[in-house]
Amino acid sequence: MIGHFGLGFYSSFMVADRVEIITKSFKEDSKPVKWECDGSPEYTISEIKKEDRGTEIILHVSDDCKDFLEEFKLLDLLKKYCKFLPVPIQFGTEKRWEKVEGEKDKDGKIKR
Repeated sequence: MIGHFGLGFYSSFMVADRVEIITKSFKEDSKPVKWECDGSPEYTISEIKKEDRGTEIILHVSDDCKDFLEEFKLLDLLKKYCKFLPVPIQFGTEKRWEKVEGEKDKDGKIKR
């Protein structure tokens, strides 16, 4: 599944020296794995222990990109680029769900 992320995922290396993905599928009997890469064509995948399903993406942010770790910068980026997502985004301890003008319902009709 890692290869399905494409260039959008690879852009994480614009701010990170290294990226780790820890994941376990919802599929029964799936084995959890850890994927790790430093932005080069080489990467490692290893089996790990993880009880619950889900994915954690860990960015090891470069020193020259530390300003992206400031709360106001992250909130600004989330509002700008993630408002269209059909799932709630949780950042820190605050959870928001903002209606976006023109947002579609589950049937694909525009909400008014």
